[in-house]
Amino acid sequence: MIKSYQKEKATMKTKYKNLIAWIPQLMIAFILGGAAYGKLSSQATDVFIFQKLQMEPAGRFLIGTLEALTVFLILIPRLSALGASLAIAIMLGALLAHLGPLGFEVQGDGGKHIVMLGLVLISSLILAWIRRSSLPLIGRLFRRSHLE
Repeated sequence: MIKSYQKEKATMKTKYKNLIAWIPQLMIAFILGGAAYGKLSSQATDVFIFQKLQMEPAGRFLIGTLEALTVFLILIPRLSALGASLAIAIMLGALLAHLGPLGFEVQGDGGKHIVMLGLVLISSLILAWIRRSSLPLIGRLFRRSHLE
């Protein structure tokens, strides 16, 4: 009886955790999807950014493709921790670019890029933590059976 209750409680906890995980997943997908589209469709702001970084056009297409791949991974719950990890790496690279040659305001955007970067980075960190047990190579360290 007690084991049944504990199992039911664990199942409910997992169900709520999965529902909560969709909030950062959708936020990341929405923001990175738009960013990937901008890079892959050669939007003027994105071309300007990558020219300033001396990475135009190859760097823009590479980052845009990685962002699109990240969106794909994020939307599959089994792979969302991997997608979140990739998003963290991309956002840390973007942060370095903004700390360096780009600055915090790009073409008078009022810091929009930095705000979006921060939202994706924080959401990715949260998602990676929530889904940590599904991370490749290290995920097994976080699984419940391993901790008992």
